[in-house]
Amino acid sequence: MSLKLLNTTGLAFMLFVSFSCKKKQIVVGEEEPVEVKATCSITSNGRSEGIRYDFIYDEATMVNINGFNDFDTFIYEGGVLRKGINSRDKSYSVTFFYDAKKLLNKVVFDGKDGQNKPFSHATTLTYNASNRIESMKLGLPIFDDMVDTRFNYDAKGNLQTLSAYLDGQWQTILENTAFDEKSAPYKNQQIGQVLSYFMVYSVLTGGNNLSYFLNQNNVKTARMKSGNTTIALSYTYQYNEYGYPVKSEITRTVNNKITSLSEYFTYLCKK
Repeated sequence: MSLKLLNTTGLAFMLFVSFSCKKKQIVVGEEEPVEVKATCSITSNGRSEGIRYDFIYDEATMVNINGFNDFDTFIYEGGVLRKGINSRDKSYSVTFFYDAKKLLNKVVFDGKDGQNKPFSHATTLTYNASNRIESMKLGLPIFDDMVDTRFNYDAKGNLQTLSAYLDGQWQTILENTAFDEKSAPYKNQQIGQVLSYFMVYSVLTGGNNLSYFLNQNNVKTARMKSGNTTIALSYTYQYNEYGYPVKSEITRTVNNKITSLSEYFTYLCKK
């Protein structure tokens, strides 16, 4: 199976949402540091390219996300994301479906392709015994056919490799080769599963490594493959007092050409 890029009038998809975190506290005297638990929610995410996303809450429940061109209104039911729509053109939408365990098991995109023809494409997900995504079968106009992918994790629950069945064979399209010991921005958050489709889409098209949607810790080094191109990635971080990243510096190397970018996170944390 091969990838076919089409003009889909701006399917440049979304990101992010909320999670929990821990704080390190030094106790007076010579005792060992004591961890104090806290609950944190991401409030904004920006990139040095000028992209910024803001996350809107009604108390502890996310009610909207600002900054996405394709879907500017999000519909939540019982605190669960159900649908994203384009208020300027309601023919564009993404709908999320869940199983009995409230795990995302289907995503449906409706819209129009570059020839203004309507489409409806579904993606399905399966899970392992730890309720982590095990496989994803993607459908979207940029693909000739459905694309099968497999997810493999390390002992800590970090996404170690992502493989896709392309051109008649299984290929590793992402390998996270090292992690820090700090908490990733979307650690243990269901919204990470909801947004995992966009992580796979980004890797398949040579975009960003968004595996923090599923990781427990932060990636330090990684490799991505898009077609015949290998992309080497390295990361350094600055953290908040709870041990979550507030800034990452990313170095991207393609064919010996090095580019750099930064990513920023802000949170609301409560003990």
